[in-house]
Amino acid sequence: MNNTNEIRKEYLSSSSIEYKDDFNGEVYSVSDRFMTYGMYLKVGETLGFEIVMNSGEPYKNYIYLDSDNEVSTDEFDWIFNNYAKVIPDKYILEDKATKNYRVKYTAVVDKSININFIDDDIIYMIPNSGYFKAMCKEISEVGGHISVIIVGGKKDGNIGSIIFDFPQRISKKLKALITMVFKGCVLEEVGDEVIDNNISKKNLKDYIIILLKILGMQQKVDKDSIDNLELGVRSYNALKKANVTSIKRLLEMSDMELLKIRNLGRKCISEIRTQLIEKNYMSSCEDRFFENMDSTLLTEIPKDIFEDMADKRNYMDELQALVGIKNAKDQVKRILAFAKMRKAMEENGEHLEPITMNMEFVGNPGTAKTTVARIVAGLLKEISIITTGNFIEVGRADLVAQYVGQTAPMVKNVFKRAKGGVLFIDEAYSLLEEVRGEFGDEAINTIVQEMENNRKDTIVIFAGYPDEMDEFFLRNPGLRSRVPFRVNFEDYNVEEMLDICKLEAFKKGFLTDDMADKKIMEICEKSIKNKNNGNGRLCRNLIEKGVLNFAFRNYGDLDVNEKIEYILRKEDFIDMNDLDLKSDENNSRIGFKISA
Repeated sequence: MNNTNEIRKEYLSSSSIEYKDDFNGEVYSVSDRFMTYGMYLKVGETLGFEIVMNSGEPYKNYIYLDSDNEVSTDEFDWIFNNYAKVIPDKYILEDKATKNYRVKYTAVVDKSININFIDDDIIYMIPNSGYFKAMCKEISEVGGHISVIIVGGKKDGNIGSIIFDFPQRISKKLKALITMVFKGCVLEEVGDEVIDNNISKKNLKDYIIILLKILGMQQKVDKDSIDNLELGVRSYNALKKANVTSIKRLLEMSDMELLKIRNLGRKCISEIRTQLIEKNYMSSCEDRFFENMDSTLLTEIPKDIFEDMADKRNYMDELQALVGIKNAKDQVKRILAFAKMRKAMEENGEHLEPITMNMEFVGNPGTAKTTVARIVAGLLKEISIITTGNFIEVGRADLVAQYVGQTAPMVKNVFKRAKGGVLFIDEAYSLLEEVRGEFGDEAINTIVQEMENNRKDTIVIFAGYPDEMDEFFLRNPGLRSRVPFRVNFEDYNVEEMLDICKLEAFKKGFLTDDMADKKIMEICEKSIKNKNNGNGRLCRNLIEKGVLNFAFRNYGDLDVNEKIEYILRKEDFIDMNDLDLKSDENNSRIGFKISA
């Protein structure tokens, strides 16, 4: 009857279990609802509850209905009520057509085993027995699965079956342990054929209770598992791949440490932090910290303590997290160390010759000069070299007027806006004029004057290409002496460009597969010789074009697949003809040549 090729198995979290004593009576109700639901299955439909037990991992619990008709997860939540909850984003799809090479055993009730399984006292004692813990430990060590299955349309008096499957045949000891726990049954090996219901309603109810206790015994483990957080697939998988599986570890990590995890962006981190707060993990952590503290020992908190806490970004971590540009990052760190040393010496009463902290950022387009400049502004504010941390970015249009007498006031106004912060002049060489004495020269002369007037509380960073910047500083003799620091930004290599591309894709909500990564690296390799079009700029353009191709590939027709995976593939990067990947040996640079 069922023509679908996949079974969707919904993930169950046991985080909602609340024990009032050693045995939670809710298991009886869950077992009754599970079996009653199974009574209404049609021929060919199968209801299953599966526990996946792997060594060193929390048990994974799944419920599924193999049917032609979709089932709402609300129905599964009704079955488990307060005992467990479906986490929709963590489902798995199992291909029914794929051959399963695992060894399966079915539990068969053996009436020759003389035990009164009907006695509830026995069920009560089983989860506390040494056999129960030993069975769970050994099944986990060999990677076993346990399932309870109800097949629809069977009217022979039996209601379901219990299936154990393993990567290989198991030992007689483990078989015996299973029989000691699942009282009254023996294991029989079966093939891949459909298992008939072979266990009565009463026995199945008790077996389900045992399975629920296996799920329940994970409560302490699950309380510290990220499975308790209702995270999206992207956040969850990124944390899992980075082996960050516990709440405790998440609470210990800073945002910048999380940012270093592959495929984990700021939106994901915001989602994680929100979940930690909503699930009361952060507040409960604080409660444990303060619950035994003597309040009389706490000093009074100053009323103005929060006034200077509007911006608490960790700028140094942001700098270190940038892809590539190692030399530039190291140079910035040395400049900051020098600034801190100067400030400490002045505070100790040393009389030092005045020095400015103006800088020159030199590198090809797309090498993160502007990004680093913003971070430098924050770092200088942190160590009190500047007072406001303002970052004002300007170009030629902001500094050069069209009419006589207007250029100098424009430059002065820009310095006024940047007072107490950082003034970033991008493509500074664009101020050069082909003929001396024009408006550009007036702007440069006024910049030199304003740098001197504001040298105590404003830092200027000039940025541009290496050769053009050398020409720029030659134009005014007083300019070079007022810019003591030069930071060189090297081009990215192919591997670094791939990392940037993957980061840009992630910001737009996409991942890239392995074949796409190879194609991206091929394109980046061709762009290396083109200084005007390479580096981060190319990466952003490349991903934008890839996303457009993805949109056309998936949404270009009237019929749209409902199960679209937002993964960029090789075909999304085939048509890149509009990206200029040629060598720039004959390309002209921006700016003007100095006249003799």
